[in-house]
Amino acid sequence: MTHSKSLHQFLRFAAVGLSGTAVQYLTFFIAVETHFSVFAKSPAVTGSAIGYLLGSVVNYILNYFFTFGSEKTHFEAATKYFTVLLVGWCLNFGLMTLFVEQWGWFGLWLWAGQILSTGVVLCWNFAGSKLWAFKQKKIEAHAPEMPQQTAQNDPLYGVKKGGKVLASKLFAAMSTEKGIHLESLLCALGSLAGYACQASVREEFIRQQGKAEKDVFIVINSKQNGEVYYFGDQLNKPLAESRYSVWSLSSGAAQKMGLTELTNLHDIFKYATDTLGSAEFGIPRVPSVHQAHEKPRDYVHFLWPKLFPLAQTFCQNPSEWPMLFGVAIQEIFYASEGLIEMEMALRIVMESAIPMSKIQLRNLDVA
Repeated sequence: MTHSKSLHQFLRFAAVGLSGTAVQYLTFFIAVETHFSVFAKSPAVTGSAIGYLLGSVVNYILNYFFTFGSEKTHFEAATKYFTVLLVGWCLNFGLMTLFVEQWGWFGLWLWAGQILSTGVVLCWNFAGSKLWAFKQKKIEAHAPEMPQQTAQNDPLYGVKKGGKVLASKLFAAMSTEKGIHLESLLCALGSLAGYACQASVREEFIRQQGKAEKDVFIVINSKQNGEVYYFGDQLNKPLAESRYSVWSLSSGAAQKMGLTELTNLHDIFKYATDTLGSAEFGIPRVPSVHQAHEKPRDYVHFLWPKLFPLAQTFCQNPSEWPMLFGVAIQEIFYASEGLIEMEMALRIVMESAIPMSKIQLRNLDVA
């Protein structure tokens, strides 16, 4: 992040802080005017301390959603944020004790002491919040470099290279100044990989071999929403059955990363069939904190036309298209070590891939 962006973020942080400061100063005023005190402390120190605690709750909510747009769980973010604020509270308490009870600042000097304390604590809280409490998790766009390979000694050289390039391009496209939402990236890749399975079957059997659609797929017209969906053995092979299927590549990488119990693939297939034509179809069944920012169908609609040409460039034949997206998934799995549980990562990918392999997208050139 550039210095300019950091400055803008600091200004947002300071603006949000005005709300918390207003709460603190109001509490400070009430305590001084009513001579309220606890623990044998003066009303000024008491009001400042209690006001700081009340204002911090307001600040957390606004900073989480407005200043930093955090994607961490509230448990993680709040735990770290209030740890930062605890240190800030100690600074505020210590400075006010020094100014009022040690140096004897009263009258207008009370407010001077409070303003000075607020400035010191503001700088501390911003640094702690930005660099620790709300800091976005970073992942690299690539896994560690593999041994040098060439097209001469590896028939899948183009697929592997293309998968790395695609992972890098999509990573860059979905990154913002706040970082990248890993679950959204995984959902997008899973969705594209699933749709690539249908696209490859269409190209190989319908366009190149001239077979009828009904002879390649089991075509289902949903009475519930009027949409068309595609099933069949030819579709399942690149999706979950072949040696280099999306499932094989994704689950293999997850196991390499330490996953011992694989996602129940049969359950995902069954859920996709059971929810056909409903609003629940194609929505990954994961906790809300792990939901992607967009629906899988939207990722396919917007990203497939942009990334499909890349698959065509690196792949020698259509059957390799799903493999390329599978390799891209592997790249992100390897690069996200320690940032997400592999069971959750694999679930997001397959809960997106399986239903997206079956959809019909109008006005979209699939091959």
